[in-house]
Amino acid sequence: MPVNDAPQFSGEIGNLSFGEDNDVENVINLDDYFSDIDSNLTFKFTGGDSKKMRIEINGREVSFYPMNNYAGTQEIYFVLRVNLKGHKRS
Repeated sequence: MPVNDAPQFSGEIGNLSFGEDNDVENVINLDDYFSDIDSNLTFKFTGGDSKKMRIEINGREVSFYPMNNYAGTQEIYFVLRVNLKGHKRS
């Protein structure tokens, strides 16, 4: 029976800053921070204020779209979901 190794986290995602009214696309690649040899990882995020900034994860790339005239700070956490290869739930 195969052993499922835990996902690896390779370090904190640092602070990110960008100008007011500037969209920032594909600025974070989550593969730079998370890996798992046993699984396909998918991601979601928590935190942030969706009335001030839209955040999208497309595959493993993260983009930020601030609302007009927004300037401020957001605290966002990325959460991974492990999808095991070749394993079935019962």
